[in-house]
Amino acid sequence: MEKFFACSHTRCWDGNMSARFFAFLLFCGLFVGHAEAATKFAYPLPTKDTVITAYYDTNRSSGAKRDWNGGSHTYDNHAGSDYGLYGRWTKMDAGVWITAAAPGKVVSASDGQADRCTSGSCSPCNGNYVKIQHSDGKHSYYLHMKKGTVQVKVGQNVKCGDRLGKVGSSGCSTGPHLHFQVNTASSYSTHRCPFVHNDWVSKGSYKGYPSTTCQSGGSTNPPPPTNCDYIKTARLQGGQLNIRPSSNTNQSPVGTVGDGVCLKVLSKTTSGQNISGTTTWYKINHNGATGWISAYYADCSSCGPPAECNAGQTKACYTGAANTRNKGVCKDGKRSCNNGKWGACQNDTKPSAEKCDGKDNDCDGSVDEGNPDAGGSCTTGTGGPCGQGTKQCKGGKIVCEANQPGGTELCDNVDNNCDGQIDEGLSRDCYTGPPNTNGIGSCKGGTQTCNAGEWGSCNGEVKPTNQELCNNQLDDNCDGNVDEGCNTSGSCTAGETRPCYTGPAGTQGVGTCKQGLETCQNNTWSACQNQVLPASQELCGNAQDDNCDGQTDENCSGSDTCVDNDKDGYGVGNSCIGLQDCNDNDPNMHPNKEEVCGNGKDEDCKDGDLPCSNTTTKLQVGQAGCTQASDCVTNFCANKGGVNRCSQPCKLSAECPTGFECVGEQACWPSSGTTQSNCDSASGEKCFQVRGGCGCSSQSEQPDPGLPVMLFLGCLLFMWRQLRRTPHSTNRK
Repeated sequence: MEKFFACSHTRCWDGNMSARFFAFLLFCGLFVGHAEAATKFAYPLPTKDTVITAYYDTNRSSGAKRDWNGGSHTYDNHAGSDYGLYGRWTKMDAGVWITAAAPGKVVSASDGQADRCTSGSCSPCNGNYVKIQHSDGKHSYYLHMKKGTVQVKVGQNVKCGDRLGKVGSSGCSTGPHLHFQVNTASSYSTHRCPFVHNDWVSKGSYKGYPSTTCQSGGSTNPPPPTNCDYIKTARLQGGQLNIRPSSNTNQSPVGTVGDGVCLKVLSKTTSGQNISGTTTWYKINHNGATGWISAYYADCSSCGPPAECNAGQTKACYTGAANTRNKGVCKDGKRSCNNGKWGACQNDTKPSAEKCDGKDNDCDGSVDEGNPDAGGSCTTGTGGPCGQGTKQCKGGKIVCEANQPGGTELCDNVDNNCDGQIDEGLSRDCYTGPPNTNGIGSCKGGTQTCNAGEWGSCNGEVKPTNQELCNNQLDDNCDGNVDEGCNTSGSCTAGETRPCYTGPAGTQGVGTCKQGLETCQNNTWSACQNQVLPASQELCGNAQDDNCDGQTDENCSGSDTCVDNDKDGYGVGNSCIGLQDCNDNDPNMHPNKEEVCGNGKDEDCKDGDLPCSNTTTKLQVGQAGCTQASDCVTNFCANKGGVNRCSQPCKLSAECPTGFECVGEQACWPSSGTTQSNCDSASGEKCFQVRGGCGCSSQSEQPDPGLPVMLFLGCLLFMWRQLRRTPHSTNRK
């Protein structure tokens, strides 16, 4: 066998190493196989409407020109291929689509330039254009497009056959044409001739058309649609085709149409006269003549208007009157794209007859106008004079309105005045006290209101008291006499008591207000003790009538509140804890305030204002003559046997000063006192009274003189033992 040598860099193989060599070649072939396939281009225009006007100039020397076939069908230094239009401006105005010659990504695009340039030097030179980058690095250019027709944007991916724009004459152009150019890279200077470098899927014949078949399948010129909505006349060799009144040639023509004319098909028949093997005829209209032409002289075409939409697209629609759109119940529907055309409007809501439903059914901006669905007779259901009525549309519902206005409303649970309400606004004066007492003395009438045909309770009335309240200058029992049966001399017997009330007339016995007692002291009636007077304002949340006006918690909000308007630490309301303020507008009146006598104010919010005593110096424990607690240094005035004396509270006699004993476990009293009382002294009872209240106690607490001494000695012993147990340390840290 003859040997051969193959070398790569520094290593050589002889024939005995052929297996290794071919394995190496196989590896290299697989590696190269992973490289990106070269992009091949399809013709980007319809073949029927276009013609090659200038090829790429393969002779790049200035002053000489040569096309790829060795001819002169180019011009000096032309960097692309120009394809013009049959019919020039007329065809341009009709619109001829430019499609992507191969898949790729739009890297540059421009629109908006004037598109009827004839000088060849309009600026910018590219005019309206699109530039696409392909997978193998090539770039394709589509220049001089018609203004306003560019369909793509920078960054958009396109497929072979996607529409880019229409043929125009923008930029450096002398007439409508497409300048198609292929570059090996982004730089404009890398242009090359696609016919020489085999960049077409198939370059076709000289001065013919490259293939419209895309490299990956499909076509830049899809076949004409089968539905033949549009046709284009053909095969007339420049002549005129007669338009016949019917689908045969027996009758005289009604008009003519030229070669290559785009026509909309009005209707179609397949039973016409046989012309060259076809019985199909199309009904068309051209230049005002409507008639029929044979399908032999016309091909189905996409020459009509571009598709209205793309598959999957939808848009809002409305088929009602424009002035009713989006008014009332009227709303938009939706159209869907089908075969490039918008379908019928679906699910839009149009105006309808007005109904009594609270809606604007006829979409005129008014609701339930014209009393819809009403007008018939009806029964109101209230009986009486308003029983019969007429149906009326009110508030989106049919209601029965009485036919007559009716009479005066009565408290009988009937709509007497036919206004749709029963017993509304009815009230009357009332008085439930004994006859002939209303308006006499403190007595007065109240008011009743009607509810469901029944008169309610008499609110606000004041009835006679069971007995006259003395010395209030009022006729409390409403018999025409004031303070009758009362001792008006001013003198009294020690220990004698009588009822009293100093509040406003008509408030005693109302709500929390109640009478108190006056006690005779030193032949003089004391201040009224333990009476409850009206509060200056209602205390919210306690379910009581505090201001004694016959109402409970009036003017209180329903929510839990605690309001302290005067910021004295005591408020009023449902959420207040503890004592509430008796006047929340005066910070000097609250339950913890010391009472000031004789100023007409109840500072401590209890028992009203206290009378002032004649003394100006406070009395010590055991001194007699106090009339109120503030007269004493201990702020404690006690009464025993009709004698007022300053004291101090106690439980045991040991708690009292020397010479005093603890009486009734309440107050210290001189142990040698012999004052008489109303208690039974024979049984050991002692009388004790504070601020007019009297009580007897059978306890006799005798001071135990030894008890204080024993307590004192016990305390000393306890302290001594604690001291002994406490360790001492001198080591302080």
